Amino acid sequence: MVSIIVPVYNTEKYLQECIDSILAQTYRDFELILVDDGSKDSSGAICDANALRDKRISVIHQANGGVTSARANGVARSHGEWICFVDSDDTLPVDSFDSLVRASETFACDLVVGHHTEVAARPATIIPLDKWREICISGEPILPSPWCRLIHKSLFKDWVLDIPREIVKGEDMLMNIRLAFNMTQDVVEVHKKVYNYRANPDSCVHTFIQDAAYEHRYHQLRLQSIPSEFHDCYLKASIRKRVAMLNEIYTHNPMDVSWTNSVFYNDLMDDIRVTGYKLNPKLKFKLSQNKSQAYRYVLAKLVTLDDNIYSIKCKIKVFIKKLIS
Repeated sequence: MVSIIVPVYNTEKYLQECIDSILAQTYRDFELILVDDGSKDSSGAICDANALRDKRISVIHQANGGVTSARANGVARSHGEWICFVDSDDTLPVDSFDSLVRASETFACDLVVGHHTEVAARPATIIPLDKWREICISGEPILPSPWCRLIHKSLFKDWVLDIPREIVKGEDMLMNIRLAFNMTQDVVEVHKKVYNYRANPDSCVHTFIQDAAYEHRYHQLRLQSIPSEFHDCYLKASIRKRVAMLNEIYTHNPMDVSWTNSVFYNDLMDDIRVTGYKLNPKLKFKLSQNKSQAYRYVLAKLVTLDDNIYSIKCKIKVFIKKLIS
């Protein structure tokens, strides 16, 4: 019924806990495919040892090709009607698949999505397909992750997992966008925590720092992932995500304003003008090309403050005195 695919790369510290949480599921009708992506630690041996432990487990060993390559290899070797991805440093609550599969049997759907944080329990609801596509493109309010969901295997066609190796951050969003435009049915949302996400500081998501050139390349892939007839429909959702990424670039190094001359920034500002997209006033100030680096420095400090007006006024005075001196 369900093929659980776990890409594995150098996660010996967490891998056994991940596997144990899957084997402990109250729902039993699944296969577990562990894809060892050229690990250099003992992760590959841990995979093989577990395959001897349970006949539902199979192992693929491949040369290092990245997480998307590992997922694609797992999907190609899978037998289930539904695909579920789990990262090898994460775990699952014991009844995750019971909740997700029950929803897939109750509603006609191509995708069932749950949560990785605690939410108020209530019956499953429907997310209209056009709204789901907007969520996948903007990345909010549901994270564009590969996990917390059951994906019908029939959606993995065309180039869903054909993502360039140099895309090391955001490949999950591209996959979800491509899946969303292969779908023909609404999405079912299960209002329950079905995934235990571990913020691993060693993962590439937490160590990679993108720049404007990377974001430009990424946006071109995003546009390619959205059928051309839908570009205008979801332009504002794409702007929302690009603004968030530009904010990350700026926040990482507020004194470097080279991004103001980038193709990524200029294309974004063109789209903002065309659509009349309303920027947050504080962010609008931040993105203005005409502000001096000194003002940018002040702003970088201010955006980290809370909303306490008195505190803000005091700190503004301090920074202005520093600038004058």
